[in-house]
Amino acid sequence: MSTKIYNGFRLAEGTDLTAFKHEVRSIIDPLRDQEDLKLLAATLAKRVDERWLAGEPILPGAVETAYSEWVDAQSKMSVYDYAYDLNRFELSIGTDPGSGRSMVIARVENRVLLDAFEEMPEVEEYGYWNNTDSYPEGVTRGDWEKREAAWDRMLPGFGRISATMDTWTLRDTVEMRDELHSLDGPGAARILALTPVSEDRATNTGQDAYADYLHQEQGVAPMRAVQHVAFGRGESIRTVIDTIASYLPVLTKELLTEGSGATVLDPGYRDAVRAACASLYETDKTELARNGQ
Repeated sequence: MSTKIYNGFRLAEGTDLTAFKHEVRSIIDPLRDQEDLKLLAATLAKRVDERWLAGEPILPGAVETAYSEWVDAQSKMSVYDYAYDLNRFELSIGTDPGSGRSMVIARVENRVLLDAFEEMPEVEEYGYWNNTDSYPEGVTRGDWEKREAAWDRMLPGFGRISATMDTWTLRDTVEMRDELHSLDGPGAARILALTPVSEDRATNTGQDAYADYLHQEQGVAPMRAVQHVAFGRGESIRTVIDTIASYLPVLTKELLTEGSGATVLDPGYRDAVRAACASLYETDKTELARNGQ
C-alpha cells in the first residue's frame, strides 16, 4: 500500500501543546489575514475591471460587493473543491506511543502559511512516503526507517488519522473579520496595497484579446490561437497587455467607495487594443503560417 505523509512533522521533546497552539495562532493568524486579503484584492480588481472594460460604470461599495460574491461562492463549494478555503490551516496532532513525541500532519495548501509553521523552532520536518526511494536532503536510510516506524505506531497500518490524532483548526470559517474587508477600517490601506498592479490585472484580458483577434480576424483555428498565445507568446504579448493596462482605472479608496458615477471606459479602447493586436500579428504571421494556422 502506498503511504504518503508529505506534510508530516515532529515537535521538540517536552513541547507544551497548549502553549504551542497559542504560539501557532499568534504567528499564523496575521499571515492568514494577509493571504485572505490578497484573495479579496484579486477578486475586487477582477470584478471592477470586468465592469469597466464592458463599458459599465463602477458602482459604489465595490469592496463589499466583491467580498459578498467571494463568500457566496465559497458557501456553494464542497470542502473538496480546489478553490475552497485556499488559506485553510489545520493540524492533526497525536502522541507517538513509542517515543512520547508529538506528531503532526498539516493540511495547509498555502506555502506562506506552511513555511511560517515549519520555521517555528519546535517544529521538525518528519514526513514519510514509501512510493519512492528518494529521501529528503540529509536524511539517511536509517533515519527513514525510524520515520516509518514512528508513523506506523502513530497510524497503525497507516489507517484513519482521526482514530489516533486530534485535529486543531486555526479558524472554523472562511469569512474575514469585518474590519478587514471594510474601507472604513484598518483594512483599507492593506486592501489597496495588495491590489494587483494594472499590468497584472490586464494579463489575462490581453491574452484573451490577442487569441480572439487571431481567430476572428486572421482565421487562426481557436485551439491553435490559444496555444500560440499561451506557449508561443505568453508574457511577450506585452504591447497588448500594456495597452489594456493603460485604460484600467486606478483603484483608489474614493473610487471603490463612491463609484465612477457617469464616467465609463474611454471609447477609443477597442480600437487601441485591436491596433496593438494587429501590430503584434505582423511579427507572428510568418511563424503561424509556417506551423499552419
